[in-house]
Amino acid sequence: MNTIKGIIAFASFAMCFKIQAQGLIEFIGEEQDKVHLSLGLHVGNVQNKLFNSFIESYNTVNKTTLKRDFRPYKFLSGYELGIRWTIMELGLGSYGGFRQRREISPIAERVMDIKIQYVNALASFPIAKKKLMMSLGLQTIKSVFSAYIIYNNGERSFGKEYNLNGNYKGLGMNYIARLEGYVYRNESHALGIYGNYTGVIKGTGGIWIDNNAAKNALNLGNSVTSTSVKTEFRGFVLGVHYHYTLGE
Repeated sequence: MNTIKGIIAFASFAMCFKIQAQGLIEFIGEEQDKVHLSLGLHVGNVQNKLFNSFIESYNTVNKTTLKRDFRPYKFLSGYELGIRWTIMELGLGSYGGFRQRREISPIAERVMDIKIQYVNALASFPIAKKKLMMSLGLQTIKSVFSAYIIYNNGERSFGKEYNLNGNYKGLGMNYIARLEGYVYRNESHALGIYGNYTGVIKGTGGIWIDNNAAKNALNLGNSVTSTSVKTEFRGFVLGVHYHYTLGE
């Protein structure tokens, strides 16, 4: 009996695989003379726990001079430009929205800012009778954390008079899974709503450089736990995609 059930299960799987493979072949044939351009706007919960831990550590170490704590970030917003041919898709995008300034003396404010840029390499294919697009792939990511002082006269300083001043850069590799549904589509234009999740494959340790080494460590880290900040950004975003199709 178990053997019969196994044969039936295998046959069902093979049939489904055949149907999906045939659908994918047909999709590639339909798409080979078309190029799809896209612009996406997104917002979501994209976090780096190590960086947030660093922020909490900074607040603790500087609690006597900070008038108000820096907040760990949870939500970032950004954009993405994409191009797709058949099932191959490339995307260039960024996240921003984390810029804070706090008074640290009667004449100066500390500014912290983080910007993230990424490149997606995806395989995209239709599901649910082409009503949805599923995309799977890899994401390379570059993050730049900037810390500087703004004085009352408007001068911006990355100088050695304060710890932490500098630009700290890092690289990482993520995996990404995306699902998009169309709310409008014709031959040339489409509007879709998508959600994607990014998870960490590898973020390099001790990767934050270009800082003011005269009064700070060479790498950005949590001074309480002695943990280096890695470029490990993960999370879920929701966005809106506009697509424009070239070719027939």
